[in-house]
Amino acid sequence: MILIIKQMRNNIKNKLEKIYCLSVLMGIKNLQTIHPYVIKNHRLFAKEIQNQLKLNECVILSKCNCIEIYYVSSMDHRAEIVNLWKKRSGKSTSFKSKNIFEYSGKKVIKHLFETACGLKSVTLGDNQVVGQVRQAINVALEDKTAGTILKIIFNNARKVSNTVRNTTNIGKGNVSTERTAVDMMLEKSIPKDSCILIIGAGSTGNLLCKILNENGYINLVMVNRTIAKAKKLLKNKLIKKIFALNSIQKLAIKPTVVFFATPKIFKKSQLKFLNNSKHALIFDLGIPQNTLLVKTLYEIYNLKSINEFSLHNKKLRKDSILIAKDIISIHITKTIDAMIFRLKEDTRRKHFHTNNEVYKSKIPNIKIKSNVYFVVRQTLINLGFTEVHTPMITAVATDPVRNDPEEEIFSVNWYGKKMFLRQSNQLYKQILVLSGVDKLFELGPFWRAEQNPTPRHLSEAYGLDIEIAGVKNLNELIFLLQKLLHEITENLFQDGKISKNHVISNEIKIITYNEALDILNSKYPKNKIGYGVNFGYKLEQKLGKIIFDEYKTDLFAITKYPRSIKKFYTKRTKEDKTLSFDVIYKGWEIVSGAIRETNYKKLLKGIKETGLRYKKYQFYLDAFKNPVPHGGFCLGIDRFLVKLLNLNGLSDIFSLN
Repeated sequence: MILIIKQMRNNIKNKLEKIYCLSVLMGIKNLQTIHPYVIKNHRLFAKEIQNQLKLNECVILSKCNCIEIYYVSSMDHRAEIVNLWKKRSGKSTSFKSKNIFEYSGKKVIKHLFETACGLKSVTLGDNQVVGQVRQAINVALEDKTAGTILKIIFNNARKVSNTVRNTTNIGKGNVSTERTAVDMMLEKSIPKDSCILIIGAGSTGNLLCKILNENGYINLVMVNRTIAKAKKLLKNKLIKKIFALNSIQKLAIKPTVVFFATPKIFKKSQLKFLNNSKHALIFDLGIPQNTLLVKTLYEIYNLKSINEFSLHNKKLRKDSILIAKDIISIHITKTIDAMIFRLKEDTRRKHFHTNNEVYKSKIPNIKIKSNVYFVVRQTLINLGFTEVHTPMITAVATDPVRNDPEEEIFSVNWYGKKMFLRQSNQLYKQILVLSGVDKLFELGPFWRAEQNPTPRHLSEAYGLDIEIAGVKNLNELIFLLQKLLHEITENLFQDGKISKNHVISNEIKIITYNEALDILNSKYPKNKIGYGVNFGYKLEQKLGKIIFDEYKTDLFAITKYPRSIKKFYTKRTKEDKTLSFDVIYKGWEIVSGAIRETNYKKLLKGIKETGLRYKKYQFYLDAFKNPVPHGGFCLGIDRFLVKLLNLNGLSDIFSLN
């Protein structure tokens, strides 16, 4: 097995060297030249080049200012792909191979992460790019052109983007072309009852309608190639009228503002409808731009003008860009580690799951785990706790990630309706406490589509969740945790499973997030960690070693995390910190807990900031109309046992993993 693992390390190094990206990335001054590189029916093209060139994996990412082909192969296929790409182009005479830049190896990961964070967008920090990255990998997975490597890289790109947007100002202000364009319009003091014409019912047109409605503009007219695509906007009362594109020359309306939100190229004769509104304000968000054909008597703003309007944001966010690049650097290492671990796991399962001896070797650990679960139940019931069982299939994300709520969630078909396997029981245990169950616990499963797999992660895992009414400070929760860990370790010592020095009897050492940051930066001054970084697997391992060397303890808690790291239901302090704690044991996080937010308005604001549709969470919010203080934590018993028993990973304590 050691030989196999060494081979896997060499294989992943080789695979990293064989990841490529062919990119056409246009700056604001030459956006027009992107058009020859646009790939019509790119899903079919991805399949074609994968089959013809025997590529291991292939994903095509398309944005307003770039077209990119990511692939994994045993050799560099730049020349062949560019040749096929050119043949696919509708304007092969304008297709210039010199405009196609190539990345390989680690530089591919860096480039994609910077793209996902909006560092390479027309508008700095563009929020839409996260959705474009998600769509690209989802389509490729559906078409079976993507595999393990690109799935990890793309999913981690989304995770990096969320971290950057939560910990910096990169996503503050006008971070989409559509919002910037509307802000420019607002500066012109356009009356609220003005007729506004939007050409195109795609994602850009949809977003424009929503933003204009938010700003009080409801007299919106939509023109689209097919009326059916725009009917949903009419049904949701986002627009007043719809017209088919082929009737655009006959429009009798006189719009005050016109938005081009379509990649369609108009003939000059088709733009004659603008003659009815010679003083209209025109925003051309399309690529290629159509207003190049329009006489200059109109007030026209294209993507170049919009970018110039938003340049001041870039100057204000220089510090955020530097922090973002630091975060990206850390996550590149995490991504490579995740690739190594995933391929090691695939090999382990391939070699071991046909061997019953492996299952037999796990039986002693499984019996210890069974006994520990019994001790936990007995201890909590003796303390007056009620065991509960909450839903495992839910209609909403139960522990959503900020900006990308469905990032770590599995969906299931439930009688024809899309439902989810729960990420946690967080929402439900709070509802029960607020309903009168003062002290509760649940031992049960949760599911997370882990983007950074490590020995402490499983996609299906078990946890002990505890929630208590009347709790107002973290010390009460940490004291209860210490008692549970003592009972577990004392019982194992009595059974002869561990030595006396592993019994947890002392109080848990507590440090703050800021203190943890200072400790790490003092020990590793060349790799400074910025405020707001979530420590994660590697940094927690380093911190655990430092704490042990200095204080001779394997167990400690970190408190007062920044609000950007913690979820919307965590209570905040005036200093923008949170009343939260994580507990680290032998370098692994085994507990996460907090005092909960109970203010209805603050919870509603937090849900909206997370990017959720708050109406779907009304069932949760309704429980806070008569709130009581409460708090709780989740203990990963299995993680704790792996470290306590010196096992390799969670798979050693689950029977069929």
